[in-house]
Amino acid sequence: MGAVQSINVEAARQADGVTVVAARFGVSPATIYREINAGKLRAVRARGRTLITREEQDRWLSALPAVR
Repeated sequence: MGAVQSINVEAARQADGVTVVAARFGVSPATIYREINAGKLRAVRARGRTLITREEQDRWLSALPAVR
């Protein structure tokens, strides 16, 4: 018998839906959609869902202006 590997689904996920991204950053889903529509946040569509890769989420966050 082979060893059973436990996979952390959250860690293995490479993209998230709009509501998950909004919750992750503490903003509303409408804010995320506005950023997508403004071309500031890149998203893809898969089976009717709007998804944003973790890499893109990190890029978007680092591109936001610093608070002074």
